[in-house]
Amino acid sequence: MESISRLKSVLLNNLGSRGHGEQELFDELMLHKQRLLELFDVGQSSHQEQQELQSGECFAPVSTRKI
Repeated sequence: MESISRLKSVLLNNLGSRGHGEQELFDELMLHKQRLLELFDVGQSSHQEQQELQSGECFAPVSTRKI
């Protein structure tokens, strides 16, 4: 599995550079596009989740477990 350390480095550099290096960041994002899509793929939402989103009343379950 390829490392994303280069992407992380480019992202951090761009956050601090005030508008320089956008093309480099874009290129790195495109290079890692598939991996990022897999990372953020949460699957289809249930009927209840779709209704909550449409109504604007989304609630995240609260964990009662102590950390």
